[in-house]
Amino acid sequence: MASLNPFKACTFSETKLQLTLDGEPAAGAVIIRTVKWREKAVDTAMADKGGTVQLPAMYESSIT
Repeated sequence: MASLNPFKACTFSETKLQLTLDGEPAAGAVIIRTVKWREKAVDTAMADKGGTVQLPAMYESSIT
């Protein structure tokens, strides 16, 4: 578990999104997440048929 490792820092918390377009679920919408802390990290996720996207937490190694 990363929270027990003192050499890992959480750079992005787990997030759940509900996406809509014109009041309807945005099924198939692509989310591009860019996080820049020590190094740039990019990942993508796609909304399900209900417009829901779940982004996992991101961790990076840290000396401090």
